[in-house]
Amino acid sequence: MATEPRRAWTTRLQAAPSAAFFAATWALLAIAGASRMFQDPGTFWHVLTGERILTHGLPREDWLTFTFQGKPWIAHQWLAESAMALLHRLGGFDALLVVASAALALLFTWLFARLVAGGVQIRWAVLISSLGILTSAGSIHVRPLLVSMVFFGWTFAAIADVEAGRAGLRRLWWLVPLFVLWTSCHGAVLGGLATLGLAAALWISTWALGHESPVTGPADALTLCGVLAAGMAGTLLNPYGVEMIRTWLAIVRSPVIAGYILEHASLWRTGSWYVVPLAAGYAAVAASCGRARWTATCLLPLVWLVLMLQRIRHAPLFAIAALIALAELLSRSGAAAWLARHGIGIGGARRPAPVLARAAWLAPVAVLALAALNHHEGGPPLAGPQRARWPYALVPQLDAAARDLGPRVPVLTDMVLGAFVAYNVPGVRIFGDDRCELYGDSFLREWYEGDPAFYARQVAEHDVRLALSERGSRLDAYLRGSGSWREVASTPRASLFVRPAFAGPARAPRAQLP
Repeated sequence: MATEPRRAWTTRLQAAPSAAFFAATWALLAIAGASRMFQDPGTFWHVLTGERILTHGLPREDWLTFTFQGKPWIAHQWLAESAMALLHRLGGFDALLVVASAALALLFTWLFARLVAGGVQIRWAVLISSLGILTSAGSIHVRPLLVSMVFFGWTFAAIADVEAGRAGLRRLWWLVPLFVLWTSCHGAVLGGLATLGLAAALWISTWALGHESPVTGPADALTLCGVLAAGMAGTLLNPYGVEMIRTWLAIVRSPVIAGYILEHASLWRTGSWYVVPLAAGYAAVAASCGRARWTATCLLPLVWLVLMLQRIRHAPLFAIAALIALAELLSRSGAAAWLARHGIGIGGARRPAPVLARAAWLAPVAVLALAALNHHEGGPPLAGPQRARWPYALVPQLDAAARDLGPRVPVLTDMVLGAFVAYNVPGVRIFGDDRCELYGDSFLREWYEGDPAFYARQVAEHDVRLALSERGSRLDAYLRGSGSWREVASTPRASLFVRPAFAGPARAPRAQLP
């Protein structure tokens, strides 16, 4: 039995509200994202991995580094990476931006439409949806995580629709093929399964206690358990089998990744205070709804809120869950009633969801075609990594030096520059990148701590003669303090070093006397 009367959202309103919101959101994401969406070094190695898959098949060992060459590694985001490589072939970074920004704009336009259909006034739906975009902003880069944002929205919306009585439990079976597809795109499928599992546990528990629930009998409980079991089994339907799950768990459980990778750090460590408005607003609305409406739709975003506080990487999933839940709760909440008594109307009668015009769906396809044409005609790229952020000015010298030293020359780099070098100087072997699961906690800890003896040992073991460092990094300090290395070029962000053949064995800098 549903917790609320059945509410159908099948009728349609004029497309203007959704079309306007989509156009504004897409323009904002495309303009701001032309450079900002390419600040994550993972974009480079995701494209490289996709190219490797398209040309050589699925990898099972590392091929990019000289430190872990040939060691076991799987492309656990292989499907999304293959798609990224195909788009990159089609239109370069411009094509990646078009698809990423359009997909996000469509996602948040759909969330906006749900808010309007739930009785939220259009101006407030715009504000709340904008807060959702703001909360997600720190994680919006061109990478497979964007696929998880879309699939998580689909999953949580299905839970909300079942709980509201707009769909039956059988609709949840459609999540099983979604989980199979999601598994090969990104590891956040674990979050989707956990969310469904928590909803199932709550629904079965409330039914067992005699309260209102989408579960009305043993048959419904078995259906729900069957969907969950099939979804979990579906994660094994991938080219790597159980090794895929082991890789996800290694990343999630690693204390080194949580302690050193900023994206995996807490809200307090990262200072990502832009998530606070939506988090505080949602908590206030949920608290004002009363126990009668403390359903899975209401409570699960609070779980993601707590997870977000622990790891800011979860912010987009919290934002999406919160917007879907607010569409169900806000217009009937105590918070909305309190604001109405003070002359601020947020909610109103439920209305038809504004539907996006067909032309808006076709617009990204047209722009993608233009990006592909521009790319193949040799036109200037309109998007891509910022030259102020990445040391492109040093690439010609690095490439020339690498050619002089021979094929597959090793290059010592900081983590953030590893994939940049591999992408822009094909044929070299890098020290490492941010595929943290490849290196293991022990190596990662030494790398992050950056002790000069660690770098000296690696240089001596692999006879490294080229290095690219971020200015002010621990690697940069080692290179400048060691008499074996000579700086040959620099930018405000990075420096290129060489170690002449006559320099002798690499050594750590001597400790400085106070």
